[in-house]
Amino acid sequence: MTKLLLGLTLSLLLLEANSINLTAKQEQDWQIETAIPKVSSSLPLGECMSEVVTPPQHLHTITLPFEAQVKKLHVALYDSVKKGQLLAELTGKDWIEIQQQFIEERLELQQQQEVLNRKSRLCREGIIAKKECITANALYKAQKSKLSASKALLKGYGASDKLINRLSNKLKISQTIPVYAEVSGKVLKLNIQSGKSTVPSDALFIILKEGALWLQMDILAKKAMLLKKGQKVQI
Repeated sequence: MTKLLLGLTLSLLLLEANSINLTAKQEQDWQIETAIPKVSSSLPLGECMSEVVTPPQHLHTITLPFEAQVKKLHVALYDSVKKGQLLAELTGKDWIEIQQQFIEERLELQQQQEVLNRKSRLCREGIIAKKECITANALYKAQKSKLSASKALLKGYGASDKLINRLSNKLKISQTIPVYAEVSGKVLKLNIQSGKSTVPSDALFIILKEGALWLQMDILAKKAMLLKKGQKVQI
């Protein structure tokens, strides 16, 4: 009853005056709090759910197109790596066989080259028919195409140009294939272990490339309209 009378009194006073004075007891009863206004350069958006995410273009995945066994692992989860750094060494039946195929194609091309050179010389001397030289040249080009296909397959398996050149020159099979980091960053996911096997569908490494991250926030539409592109936000 007291608060009701006080409310009526305040209403009457408000009609008769531009300002009113309240006692400390009245402010406490009415739960009135006062503060000095402060200048602010920011607009509070309130609380909202948010999550730091990685842009898809900053994730680099390393896989192998064949079943393999991990011989040696050179990095651990969340390690920082540099472009060209050795990550792991693996081996597998398919890896050995594709190298063997490349060596066979390389030796066959060398033989076809020798045949072509010999028949070309005989053709120039008029000893054999020109048709034989044309046939030898066609066989050489066909074999050269096969070797190029084997080289492309090796690259698809992850072999570097340096490894392929060494294989072509020394004709010696490499038991393991080295896996290098193609970008600089941090090892975000590591799905292999030493001594374990992998399958083509496995992502061996996922490397988070160096760069900015994204912040996804669920903001009310009416508050989101207050934001502008390029505007700084304090979190």
